[in-house]
Amino acid sequence: MLSWVIGKSTRQPLDTSKHAEALALGDQLGVRQWVVARPSVTLGKKLGNGAFGTVYACTIEGEDSTEAVAKQINPRKLSSGDVPLLKSELQIWSTVTHPNCVRFLGACLAPTEYLLLAECMRGGTLEDKLVRLLRERAPPPTQEQLQDMMTPIAQGMEYLHSKGIIHRDLKSANILIEGERLAISDFGLSRPYASNKQEFTAETGSYRWMAPEVTRHEPYDEKCDVYSYACLAYEMLSYRKPFDSMTVLEAAFAVARDGLRPEVPSSCPEPIAKLVRQCWAQRSEERPAFTEVLKRLDQFRMPCPDRKPQSCQSATAPSTPSHSANAPDTARNSELKRKTDNEEPEDRSERPEEGGLKRPKSISSALVDLNVF
Repeated sequence: MLSWVIGKSTRQPLDTSKHAEALALGDQLGVRQWVVARPSVTLGKKLGNGAFGTVYACTIEGEDSTEAVAKQINPRKLSSGDVPLLKSELQIWSTVTHPNCVRFLGACLAPTEYLLLAECMRGGTLEDKLVRLLRERAPPPTQEQLQDMMTPIAQGMEYLHSKGIIHRDLKSANILIEGERLAISDFGLSRPYASNKQEFTAETGSYRWMAPEVTRHEPYDEKCDVYSYACLAYEMLSYRKPFDSMTVLEAAFAVARDGLRPEVPSSCPEPIAKLVRQCWAQRSEERPAFTEVLKRLDQFRMPCPDRKPQSCQSATAPSTPSHSANAPDTARNSELKRKTDNEEPEDRSERPEEGGLKRPKSISSALVDLNVF
């Protein structure tokens, strides 16, 4: 066994009383079987600080050494409201085993320290990648490139929905990259769901990606994730966040009240554009399930002798988008637009976070915020 002592690894026998204490904490959090003995985790380079603590690169010693990321939390600093959120997140995340979902590797638990262990995703977030592409004025993605990004996310979401799990915060910042692999992260807002619409917490998630029924405080189901998936696909198409010329709250009102949607770039292949529009339909019943989304994406790959291959239509980055609605734009829609020319960058410290005004800060989202993977 290895333990971490000021950056040095030393052999140390397992303290059975401390391990018993860790197992008792695991019982309280519902993850007893995931408790990892603290001496088996060696903390390495400090990667950053987040809302709940500090993030480190680490090594988990066992039959084989595993490189991972550890979120170090002081449980004494967690509020009474944070503990149920942490418990829910760990219980759901620990059941998720799919190549397109970030793996939970366990937790070291003590009264003065929690270490949450996750696989290391070295490629960062999809959001970071899309920002770089926009900055570099990269050409729009081809149909094949879009399918290569959209398919694994749909596969991960199909898996979650098959397990009765609703994610509720699907966006590029919560998609992590390891080589060619894309994986869904941040299960802090995930909840079990039944087959019918339920009275979940309203305004949960990130406003720019939030389904209209969620913003309007209506009962909703797993189809809210399909809407968010369409907005994520728009990010892949345009390299931009949805409604990036609006404030967060303007975007929420535009979607929920006026039926506004981002304008699909003209460079987008028509089969993809049609699928995206169906996925962000105003009525959730009109949105396809992820099983159908995957079927459609697979059909797009089939060669058709009467159709020319779809590819990017220009050699420059997608232009600044306008916005479209299911119904004609109204004067009120145009009033919602915020001019960005000569505007100072948004000060996030004085604005509601992108997660929304009422969004509880989850543990793994703090990992993503640090861009340490």
